[in-house]
Amino acid sequence: MGIERQLPLARGKVNRIEFELPYLYHSFLAGHRLVLELNSSKFPYFARNLNTGDEVATETEMRIAHNTAHRSMKHPSHIVIPVRID
Repeated sequence: MGIERQLPLARGKVNRIEFELPYLYHSFLAGHRLVLELNSSKFPYFARNLNTGDEVATETEMRIAHNTAHRSMKHPSHIVIPVRID
């Protein structure tokens, strides 16, 4: 499951994005860590995104995307992870 969006995000503005991941069942041992990766493309794992806002399969121009995760009192960010302890 991913985020489907038809329009590019506005440059220089804070955008709220919410999404749910499918249930994952994984055991974490003591010392294990989670990593959250934010990016605008995951090529070659998924269709390439050249960050132009054009139709993905027809893009010919490439642009560099600058992604920022805001985390402050004004723009709080958080992740909710349900945990089951056996």
